[in-house]
Amino acid sequence: MLSSSNFRTLFEDMSDPVVLLEGDTPLRLNEAAHRHFGKKCMMELLKKDIDDFRLSGERKASFRRELEVDEGISIYNIRIKPVSPDKKTLLIEFSDISEEEKLKSRLSFLQSMMDSIPNPIFYKTPDGKYIGCNKMFEKYVGISKEELAGKTVRDITSHDWKFQCARTDMQILGTGKLKPYETVITMPDGGSRNVIFSKALLKNSDGKPEAIVGTIQDITERKKAEDKIQKLAYYDTLTGLPNRQLLLDRIKIMVEHSKRNEETFAVLFIDVDRFKTINDTLGHTAGDQLLMNIANILKANVRSCDTVARLGGDEFVIVLTNVDEKTVSHIAGKLMNMLSRPQFVNGHELFSSLSIGISMFPSDAEDGETLLKNADMAMYQAKEQGRNNFQFFSLDMNNKVMHRLVMENDLRHAMDRDEFYLEYQPQYNVDTGKMFGVEALLRWHKPEKGIMPPASFISLAEDTGLILPIGEWVLLRACFQNKEWEMNTGQKIITSVNISAVQFKQKNFLNSIKNILKVTGADPACIELELTESVLMTDVDQTLQTLKELKDLGLKLSIDDFGTGYSSLNYLRFFPIDRLKIDRSFVTNIMNDKDNAAITQAIIAMAETLKLKVTAEGVEQEDELNTLRSFKCHDIQGFLLARPSSPEIINKLMSDSL
Repeated sequence: MLSSSNFRTLFEDMSDPVVLLEGDTPLRLNEAAHRHFGKKCMMELLKKDIDDFRLSGERKASFRRELEVDEGISIYNIRIKPVSPDKKTLLIEFSDISEEEKLKSRLSFLQSMMDSIPNPIFYKTPDGKYIGCNKMFEKYVGISKEELAGKTVRDITSHDWKFQCARTDMQILGTGKLKPYETVITMPDGGSRNVIFSKALLKNSDGKPEAIVGTIQDITERKKAEDKIQKLAYYDTLTGLPNRQLLLDRIKIMVEHSKRNEETFAVLFIDVDRFKTINDTLGHTAGDQLLMNIANILKANVRSCDTVARLGGDEFVIVLTNVDEKTVSHIAGKLMNMLSRPQFVNGHELFSSLSIGISMFPSDAEDGETLLKNADMAMYQAKEQGRNNFQFFSLDMNNKVMHRLVMENDLRHAMDRDEFYLEYQPQYNVDTGKMFGVEALLRWHKPEKGIMPPASFISLAEDTGLILPIGEWVLLRACFQNKEWEMNTGQKIITSVNISAVQFKQKNFLNSIKNILKVTGADPACIELELTESVLMTDVDQTLQTLKELKDLGLKLSIDDFGTGYSSLNYLRFFPIDRLKIDRSFVTNIMNDKDNAAITQAIIAMAETLKLKVTAEGVEQEDELNTLRSFKCHDIQGFLLARPSSPEIINKLMSDSL
């Protein structure tokens, strides 16, 4: 039996309730036991458990019980330990687990509630690691929530929608909100589903991001129904002619056909002159009948291979296949002649005329929308000429404005339509000949025009501010790809990304960089930001501060197209720059141009003094490489060694070098 001093010490050290039992009599309760049980004795409720323990050969016992205390029912873990060899004297310890059990119950209820929801639900940490999900999400990704825990979207799928998922995670971390977005995901069985993703950012009491919660709404069946309705809506209900949607589809087919066969075709935009007067005077019934008569006349005077469509109101469009301007003029004149004849509608003799605007493929445009717009412009020109005539579209100063507006509109939708992609131009060390990095190069593939050269849209993107989402997309994609190469090959290479002046000046530029690095998991030491001299020399003090903060993140920095701007060498000493990139204008024919050779040699010597790396761009000839090697240039890139390539080719180049 314990001595009084030992018993007192034991009881004082225990924060949980403890009871010393002699036979069936509680000898002593510690302070916690008094606080939990008051004057009540719980021993009678535990008598059977105590008797069973004394009869057993066990050294100790542990079990869970619900006990009635002063404040209601509490749940305890109870442990019985013998104090005397005969088990007459026992030490009984109580651990109150009521709150733990309530929490487990609440969590179990929440999980059950989530599992009962038919839409997939998931939640993950700000750096993209899944914490939990419901049963429907398990079905969508093909793994259990236990297997899912701690993984990222990159770990659970090889499909490209993981990039969109990471991009939206970065967006919600940056702004705190995200509009629901529609996308297509690939299921574990290989099938695809149309879904709407919704995400919300949960913050802790300090306002810091704690978790990203997301839901998925499957709209596959709804999309199928919408597609069916759209198919039913391809024809004009009044005339039975193709409507605008079907017209554009047919023009698109005509574009591809004419390109392959090097043919021309014409788009005639037709407006019925003074139709509104007839409609207002005789009523809509007479107006509708006149439109049906006109539709029949138009169809009767073109070939079966041509298309007659009604856009709406009194506007019609005819697409004439494989025709020249002379033939088009003849057909347009014939149509006007046919419509000038009197028509009898509801007892009224009516005379109508047409104003026709004509655009030709490919001379006036190479896509349906632009052909229609140009023909529409020509039609208004015909009306200005006095109606009842036709006009061919012609280029003028306004076309530049139109071209810019069209280009801007296409550029605004290019990202949503997934028309951008990146190629990567390898960079090599002059001495070793090994690839050490790549430069990410933006490409825009317009379905109707093919690959658009960056020079045709980058300045427009900067002028309109569209360079901000585009630049963020490029950096996110490049970082994502850099991490994938590392995971695939086990090697690290540097990926260089051009940063525009508009991006660099944004107040949230640094936060955007941080979020991209967090979401992609890319190593900052493998990412090099390329800035132009003009960017660096604008607001030098603020620029220097921003550069230092970028370096603190572990990023590399370089000056692109060095020598073409107006850098101050005095400031260059203080900028935390890692590399200078010599513009290709100095490299081209460097072996024969003494001025370019002198400038290039001076840049390399200066960089050596400032302990900076130098990369020469645009190396296309063996003699240029040899000259740069003699100047002790560190690195090069250019068509001589490698053209811009797809991520898959870069991955192979890295794997082959293992």
